[in-house]
Amino acid sequence: MLRTLIIAAVMVLATSAQAAPQPNKAVGPQFFTGRWYEIARSPNVGQRDCHSPTYEFAPRQNAGPRFTLTCRKGSPAGPAERLNVSVRLPKGEDAARFKVTALGGVLSADYVVLDLADDLTWAIMTTRTGDHVWLLARRPSLPMELRSSLVSRIGALGYDIRRLIYLTH
Repeated sequence: MLRTLIIAAVMVLATSAQAAPQPNKAVGPQFFTGRWYEIARSPNVGQRDCHSPTYEFAPRQNAGPRFTLTCRKGSPAGPAERLNVSVRLPKGEDAARFKVTALGGVLSADYVVLDLADDLTWAIMTTRTGDHVWLLARRPSLPMELRSSLVSRIGALGYDIRRLIYLTH
């Protein structure tokens, strides 16, 4: 289990020569609260056997928020594996670019929220390098028309939508 969680954390450390697209809008602290469900993602080594992933954000006193990544192994009903991650937010109002650390700071990665619904019902997120993309939602699924529109948006941002993995919860 620990090996799988370490691989999941390491997958975000991959770098490339490209950079993420620019964020569409500013992101406030409310993004970093509550639960997000992973609706779709580009393939990545760290999440190879990660089904029904969720991100549960929680505030901390005198520190940035933290979240727990929960993956189900083998199937959407499989055993849960969890990884606790700390979030470092930039100074100022816009938190569209943020850093996460795991395992006491041994692993770290930079993320960018590329786009976000005004009502915080969905978000499109990538790594700083733009290698991977995730579609997140506050509910376990999105209406098909909205999901299709967001997948088109991901394609317009330069990602190969034919490679997206769609998840169920």
